[in-house]
Amino acid sequence: MSDWFESVFQPAQWQTKVTCRDAVLAEMPAGSYPRLQDSGSLHQTRDGSSVTGIRLTMLGQDGEERVVHYNCYLTADGELHRLAPGRP
Repeated sequence: MSDWFESVFQPAQWQTKVTCRDAVLAEMPAGSYPRLQDSGSLHQTRDGSSVTGIRLTMLGQDGEERVVHYNCYLTADGELHRLAPGRP
């Protein structure tokens, strides 16, 4: 429901989170079955946007599920600047 609300009433914020989510999912290895648990919190900075606290669950090489965290930084034009591992 929150995703729908943002996409309708806050489309710029929603698009920023989608850009970051897609970048993080592209980093996941094939066969890891990633699932988005938290799309993170959006922050505006003078250099662009950042989304912190993106959390995914994925299947590790040992067959156990593990949680991974990322932070995402976008330029003022909305282009991906950097993905960084986040903290739990």
